[in-house]
Amino acid sequence: MTSCFGMPKRTWDWHPESERSFRITVSNPMHTTGTRRHAGFTLVELLVVVAVIALLIGLLLPALTKAREQGRLMICLNNARTITMAANSYAADNDGLWPVFPCFINKQANVALFNSWDYGGKTTSSYWTGPTAFRAVNDTPLNTYVEPERPLMDPPGGRMELPTYRCPSDPGTLQRKFWSPGTTPDPTITSYDDVGTSYHMNVQWWYEAARRAGINANGSGTLPMWSHYEKMFKVANFRSAARFSWMYDQSMDFIAVGGFEKMGDHGGENKATASFMDGHVVYLTVTPKAAETQDYTLWTDRFYRKP
Repeated sequence: MTSCFGMPKRTWDWHPESERSFRITVSNPMHTTGTRRHAGFTLVELLVVVAVIALLIGLLLPALTKAREQGRLMICLNNARTITMAANSYAADNDGLWPVFPCFINKQANVALFNSWDYGGKTTSSYWTGPTAFRAVNDTPLNTYVEPERPLMDPPGGRMELPTYRCPSDPGTLQRKFWSPGTTPDPTITSYDDVGTSYHMNVQWWYEAARRAGINANGSGTLPMWSHYEKMFKVANFRSAARFSWMYDQSMDFIAVGGFEKMGDHGGENKATASFMDGHVVYLTVTPKAAETQDYTLWTDRFYRKP
């Protein structure tokens, strides 16, 4: 049908479901019927998109967090391996003796003291004073082997950084209240910034030796006792290097020596980084107050006698 002017007749249909939607109908068969809409999202569609994105984030975030922690664990293991290889180099230059020595010796009183951080690391924090606790960056046996190309000297008003001794997941120091039940990491300062290292020398053998010798395990040892165990490290490196863990993170120090339980720095209950004398490093499960398990030994001399 045509209009009075000979043009095709158009009819307009309004759709109540949308004020912006309308249809133009052309009676001329040469034309087609179509629908025209303005581009955009409705509120419901936006909410659906937001919900989907939130769901994806919830699914992916744990995996991303785990992957990030795995990366930190790899850095931690590599640091411990580097330190252990440096210790092997030290032993090769010192007739097989390991870089372990007392922080204090009194021959007249027959006393020997030491700390788990005396072997290496950056200068201790100002919290640790006196000859039995303070240790400077240039006063440890291993630093020259870990950092052979750098002069060991603190800058004015600061401390020289030695990143090899720092675990990226170091949660906070345990050293200031080590023997207190319920001690948790101090979030204000890491073990690395507190005592110069995130990795601690195995001291369980010392406490085990003191216990078997009838000496206060939390106190000082005797010079003959130290002389004996200085050689013990040499023997351990020869006989059981793949089982004797000479160094570990402070979680293992806290669990194996202190007998407490805690989450590992990289996750997992009672888990810790342990470095063995042959150079391999493992993130393993620690048994509280156990000097020896099927996975490691912290004690190799079963024939100790009171000096």
